[in-house]
Amino acid sequence: MVTGVDFERAKRTESSDPVVENIFMTGKAWEFLTHKVFEGEAGSSFLMAAGAVAIAVLAGRERRAGVLARSLQMGPGSSLRVFGHPKYREHIPRNPLMKS
Repeated sequence: MVTGVDFERAKRTESSDPVVENIFMTGKAWEFLTHKVFEGEAGSSFLMAAGAVAIAVLAGRERRAGVLARSLQMGPGSSLRVFGHPKYREHIPRNPLMKS
C-alpha cells in the first residue's frame, strides 16, 4: 500500500506555495506515521484498546451527568433519605411537602 508521502515523492510534478506545502506535508507525515504504527496486528490491538478506553470514559462521563441531573431534579430534601443504612428509610417520616 502506497502512503500519501510515498505518492507525493513519486508523482511530484508541480510546485505550490511553501506555506501550503508545509501544511500538507505535515498532514502526510502524520498519515505516514499512523500507517506505520497501526499497520500490524499489535497496532490494531492498540487501536482497539484505545477505542475501548475512550468509550469507557465517555460512558462514565454520561453516567455522572445523568446522576447529577437526577440529584438536581430530586432536590436535596429527598436525597437526604439515602444517607445511612437502607433499613433506616422505613423509620424516617416522609416530608408532607414533597410530591411523591
